[in-house]
Amino acid sequence: MIKRIFFAVNLPLEAKEALGSIREELRGAFDERAVKWVREDNLHVTLLFLGAVREEKIEHLQREIEKIKMEKFPISLDKVTYNSPDKRDAKIIWAQGKSRGLSELKEKIEKRLMDSLFFNRLSDTRQFFPHVTLGRIRKWEFKKMSLSGIPEINEDVEINFSVKSFVLLESKLKKEGPEYKLIKEFKFHE
Repeated sequence: MIKRIFFAVNLPLEAKEALGSIREELRGAFDERAVKWVREDNLHVTLLFLGAVREEKIEHLQREIEKIKMEKFPISLDKVTYNSPDKRDAKIIWAQGKSRGLSELKEKIEKRLMDSLFFNRLSDTRQFFPHVTLGRIRKWEFKKMSLSGIPEINEDVEINFSVKSFVLLESKLKKEGPEYKLIKEFKFHE
């Protein structure tokens, strides 16, 4: 059996609630068909998307990732905006973040997977921008809007929290949106 899996940082409840409030404010500015909003319980920071992985390899992958040593670190989400400076080209609405710890954690995950020969290449090779996706733009509906009708989004926020663990999640694509199932949580050493 094959599972679509990825590594992520789950957000604490307070951060999810704060971002959920911002998302609800934004929702009112858009035609309901233009953006597919992320459910509050699905808000997370993706570290590394692995894609389709055979179930029998997942246990080996977990053993390799358990070898990662990290201490808790802070994240600061400071801006809600489009993922592109040209809103016409945007694909998502996100809360941007800053965290050296996130980049370090992502690098350690990649290194463990490459060193263990679990992967000879990783499918997620895009530049890493720590963020939380609030909504995915439906291009077809978005293009129907006039440029002046597309809301400006450039909101300063201050959402800070500590990361004490990360998770391996399975993503099941469903008509109403993705469903995430926890495979394993990897806790940092206190």
